[in-house]
Amino acid sequence: MVDVHFESHVKVPVAEAFAYYNDYTNATRWLFGLASLEPTTEVVSGLGASFDAVFKVPPVKLHTTIEVMQWEQNSLVVFDSTKGFRNWSTWHFEPISETETKLRCQLGYELPGGLAGKALGRALTPIVALTTKHSDHNFRTQVEERWTAGNPGA
Repeated sequence: MVDVHFESHVKVPVAEAFAYYNDYTNATRWLFGLASLEPTTEVVSGLGASFDAVFKVPPVKLHTTIEVMQWEQNSLVVFDSTKGFRNWSTWHFEPISETETKLRCQLGYELPGGLAGKALGRALTPIVALTTKHSDHNFRTQVEERWTAGNPGA
C-alpha cells in the first residue's frame, strides 16, 4: 500500500477551487497521467457519482472504476475504487481568506503482490511524486487563470 499526501494553496475563493475540481470534464486537463474519465452513472457530481478512469503512467496503463463515497459542497470529496486498479483519495478544500484556498489531498493505491508488484512499485514511486507535483501545478495554474479571467483586477 502506498499513501501520498500533499498540501497546496490556491489563490481563488474556495467555491471557485471546488467547482473547478468537482467538474469531472476538467480532470484530464490537470490530473497528470489521467488519459480518460467517463461517467458510469447519470450522477456526475456528488455522492454516488461513478467514473471509469484510465491512467497512463509509463510503463503501465491502469484501469479503474471510482465512486464518490463522501461529498460536501466546497469542502470534501472522497473517492474509492470499486473495480480494477485499487486506489482511493480524499480532497479537502478549506478557505484561508475570501480569495485563497488550502487544498489538502491524501491518495493511496495498492499494487499486486509478487515480483511483478514489487517491480511496478519501484517504477511507480518516483513517477507518482513527479505526477503529484505536476498535477498540483496544473490545477493551481488553471483555476487561478480561470478566476482571473472572470474577475479582472482580482
